[in-house]
Amino acid sequence: MNDAGKLVRSVLVWLVCIGLAVYLMNPGSGQRELLTDDKPFFGNLDEVVATVILISGLRYFGLDIAKFFSKDAGE
Repeated sequence: MNDAGKLVRSVLVWLVCIGLAVYLMNPGSGQRELLTDDKPFFGNLDEVVATVILISGLRYFGLDIAKFFSKDAGE
């Protein structure tokens, strides 16, 4: 992939990460959600998927937050 393609990809990943972070902060107080939280199990799936994609996007930029939860995080 050439430099322009890498730049476009990085910008798209960055925009998705920002959008998902805003979605997870819940600025609409639950008024605008993909799945409403009043349904057991299924109500929280949109937040789970958004979190997984956000963590993957952060890992793309070299910030692997999963390692903070490992047993050898202090090493």
